[in-house]
Amino acid sequence: MTPLMNAWQAERIAVIGASEQPAKRGHQIVRALQTSAYNGAIYPIHPKAETIRGLPAFARMADLPAVPDLAVICTPLATVPDLLVDCAAHGTRVVVVVATAQPHERHLEQELRHVADEHGVRLIGTNTSGLLNPHAGINLAGMPTPTAGGLALVSQSGNVALSIMMQSMLYADSGLSGYIGVGNQTDLGFADYLGLFREDPATQAAMLYVEGVGDGQRFLQEVSRFTQTKPLVVLKAGKSQQAVAAVQSHTGSLAGNYRISADLLRTVGAYVVDQPEQLLPVAEVLSHQQGAPRGHWQVVTDGGGHGSVVADLMVDYGVDFAQTDTANPYDLAGAADDNPRVFADCIDAYLNRPEVDGVLVTGLFGGYHRRFDASLLEAEHAAAEAIVDTMRTTGKPVIVHSLYPVVDNPVLQALRAQGIAVVQSLDLAVRLMQALTWRARYRNRHPASLATAIRKRAVSEGAWLTEWEARHRLGQADLLSARDQSLMTHPGQAAEICHALGQQPMALKIMSPDIVHKSDVGGVMLNISGAEALSEAYGQLLHRVGAVCPDADLQGVLVTPMAKAGTELVVGFLNDVQYGSVLMLGIGGTWVEVLADVAFRALPVVENDVRDMIEQLDYKALVQGYRQSRPNDLDSLSRWVVRVADWYLKQDDILEMEFNPVLINPDGFAPVDVRIKAQHTNDRDAPQPNWNRMAP
Repeated sequence: MTPLMNAWQAERIAVIGASEQPAKRGHQIVRALQTSAYNGAIYPIHPKAETIRGLPAFARMADLPAVPDLAVICTPLATVPDLLVDCAAHGTRVVVVVATAQPHERHLEQELRHVADEHGVRLIGTNTSGLLNPHAGINLAGMPTPTAGGLALVSQSGNVALSIMMQSMLYADSGLSGYIGVGNQTDLGFADYLGLFREDPATQAAMLYVEGVGDGQRFLQEVSRFTQTKPLVVLKAGKSQQAVAAVQSHTGSLAGNYRISADLLRTVGAYVVDQPEQLLPVAEVLSHQQGAPRGHWQVVTDGGGHGSVVADLMVDYGVDFAQTDTANPYDLAGAADDNPRVFADCIDAYLNRPEVDGVLVTGLFGGYHRRFDASLLEAEHAAAEAIVDTMRTTGKPVIVHSLYPVVDNPVLQALRAQGIAVVQSLDLAVRLMQALTWRARYRNRHPASLATAIRKRAVSEGAWLTEWEARHRLGQADLLSARDQSLMTHPGQAAEICHALGQQPMALKIMSPDIVHKSDVGGVMLNISGAEALSEAYGQLLHRVGAVCPDADLQGVLVTPMAKAGTELVVGFLNDVQYGSVLMLGIGGTWVEVLADVAFRALPVVENDVRDMIEQLDYKALVQGYRQSRPNDLDSLSRWVVRVADWYLKQDDILEMEFNPVLINPDGFAPVDVRIKAQHTNDRDAPQPNWNRMAP
C-alpha cells in the first residue's frame, strides 16, 4: 500500500497545533474528527496543554504512544520544516500542511519541498482546505461531513468544494467517496490524487476543479489512466485574463491557456464543464448510467414549449435526435394528466426500439399528484418503478427534467435512488445527454476493458526481446530491411559499420534485455557521423548507461541510419485474452500516452481498415500531411501495416509488438523503434549465431 493510500485510510491521526480555541484551525480539525464518526486514534499535539476537547494532549511527536498514519500541521509556515523532520523521524510519511505562505515567505515552499524529499515525507498542501474520507469518518476540512458515496472531489478551491458538498447534501442518495484540497501543490498534486482515487474501490467517478497544475504532462497521463476505467468531470478555471490573475493571486499557480488545457483534457477522456453546479450532476449520471456511441435520443414531453426549447438546446450541444415513426420531441398533450403511467408506457416503447439509444422526459412528471390530485401519487410511484425496470432491462439511459423539486418528493427521489438523473434545468438535462454520449464515444474509441486486459496480460507473461533481436526477426520476414542495421559490440567495428550503412548520420541505441525504455536511461544518441565519432559515441553510450544501470546486461549498441523527419505514429499489435489479436494505430512518439489518440481494430485488417483508423484520429491532419505541398505516403504505410498484421497472426509466441515511432512523410515511412514481447519457451529456436555480428 502506498503511503498516500495508507494515510487516506489512517487509523491514527496527529493534529500538530491543536488548540482549545474554537476559532483556531487546530481546534476545528479535532472537533471535526470527533463529530464525523472517526473510530481511529486522535493525537492532539500542543507544547503546554494537558487535554484538548477531552483528549490527552502530547507535547511533541516523540511522546505519542504509536506512529500516526497521517499528521496535520496547523502551525505557521515558518515552523513547518522542523516539524516535517520530526514527523519523518517518528515514521509518519504523509503530512497535511494548512498554512499559507505570505508574500515574504515564498521561499519557504521550496524549503518544504526540499525537506520533504530529503526525509521521504509527502505533503498535501500548502494552503490546503484539507481532506475528507466519509467512508472512514476522516474529516480534516472542518466542513460538514457529506454522505458517503461514490464520487471523489479534488479541488483547488475550498469554497468551490463546499458548494458541491452542500449541493450533494440536498439529496439523500448523493454522496462523496472523498475530497482533497490540493492547495498550492508544494509536493503532491492532481496527478497523485487521481492515482489514489483510481485505485480506491469506493470511487466510481471523480470531479476536479482545476486552476493550475505543476507537471502538466504527468497530469494528462494520469487523467488518461483514470478515464480508461472511471468517468472524470473537470471544471477548468482561467478563461479570461481576469480569471488568470485571480488564480495566480489565489494559489500562486499558473492557469495556463484555457483552450489548450480544455482541449487536451478532452483528448485524454475528461468531460469538461463550464460551471461548478454542473460537476456533481454530470459525474453522478456518468457513474450510474451508460450511453451509446451512436447517441440517438428521444424526447418525451407533456408540453410543447419544453419540447421546442429542448430541441434548440440539443442542436446547440450537438446531441442527435432518434429517427422514429413518431414526432421527436413527442408531446403527450395532456394524456398523462389523469394517468401518469402513460409516461412509463411511452418510455418503454421507445427504449425497446433499436433506433433509440436514450430518452429524456421533460415536464410535470413527479408533480401530477401535487398539481391535480393527491390520489395520483400511487400512479406516479408505479410509473417510476416501471421506468426503472425498463432502464435496467434495456440498459439504456433515462434523464428526467421535472418542474418540481426533488427534495421531499417521493416519486423523484425514488428515481434518483435507482440512478436516474432528475434535474430542474433543461440546459443541464441536455448537457447530461451530451455527457453520456460523449463518454460512450470516448470509451468506444479508447476501450477501457481492452486496454486494461492488454496491459494485465502484457505484464504477466513473456519477456521483451532486445531491439536487435526484434529487428532481426522482422528482417527475416522482409518486414524491415536487414541491411539498414548493425549491432556494434566493440569500437573497432566503427569503420566497417560506416562502410556498410553508407556515409550518413546514424542513430545509436543501447541493446540490453534488461532495458526496455532506452531513452529513460540515456541509452540513445543521434546524428553520429563518421567512423571516429561512431567509435567515441559507442564508448560514451556504454559508460553512461552502465552508470545508471550497473546490473544490466549490455549486449552492444544498435546502429541504424537516421530516419527522415516526419509525423510520429505508433503501430501496435496485441494479443488480448478477450478480443483476440488487435491492431492499435495512432499518434506516437512521446505523445502516445499523453494524447491517447489511438484507434483499435480486430485482426485481420485490410488497407481500408488502416485508412479508417487514421480518419478516426483527432489529429488525423498531422498524419495525412499538414500544410505541406504533398500528402504523406499513407498508401505505403497501409500496405506495410497489413503485411505486418498478417505475419503477426501467424506468430504463436509473440504476445505484443510495438513500432513507436513510425515516421511518415510524403516520401514514405520508417519504423524507428521496435519492441516485441515473446512467450517464455524452451523449445523456440535459439537466436541466430550471427546476431552478435554485423547484419549482412
